[in-house]
Amino acid sequence: SKIDIGVSNLPLNARYSINYRPSEVAFIDLMLSSIKKTGNVVSIVPESFLFSLTTSQYRKTLLENDLIERVIS
Repeated sequence: SKIDIGVSNLPLNARYSINYRPSEVAFIDLMLSSIKKTGNVVSIVPESFLFSLTTSQYRKTLLENDLIERVIS
């Protein structure tokens, strides 16, 4: 069954990949796949996620699919 709210807080100093994806992407994907269609995800990610070339296409996909409501930096 799916959940209403997903919350993730990555270990901000840890740098690793999961299935060749940056950890931030893997954790956000896990949360998005775990929530109901009307659910919400709150994810704390390193500031580098907002500016890294490695995650730029992923950020673009999140924005184009209207999956980001707000960014707090």
